[in-house]
Amino acid sequence: MYVPKDGGIVPYNGNEWPLPADLINHPRSGATFTKILQDYMRDRQLLSLSDAIKKMSLMPAQTLEDYVPQMKNKGRIQVGMDADIAIFDLNDIKVNATYLEPYHPSEGMSYVLIMGTSIIENGELLLDASPGLPIRREVVSN
Repeated sequence: MYVPKDGGIVPYNGNEWPLPADLINHPRSGATFTKILQDYMRDRQLLSLSDAIKKMSLMPAQTLEDYVPQMKNKGRIQVGMDADIAIFDLNDIKVNATYLEPYHPSEGMSYVLIMGTSIIENGELLLDASPGLPIRREVVSN
């Protein structure tokens, strides 16, 4: 949501990144997975790396796969799957978003590949890359 200077609240329809400072959003907009890696795995040692990755990839795919068949190809690195890949050094992961300043992007992802195309290279977001495809469920009427 966007708060214009003249008051009110309107939906934000832009594609700016990092997000503009005057948006109303939550820190997880830019820090969901880095928060898990930084806080729950590295700092507090509550999760192993394999458990953290499973919770961020395989488990959500398995939750949806009975309802959205395309999810059976997600969250797994196997022949025939369309897994996306993130490459990072756990020591470089840093959450920058806060509740007061939620628009700060996280740091530490060296490379991110979506459908084999880089969207992050050498830690830099490639704003002109958009390789993803929508995942849709067939509409069923009663």
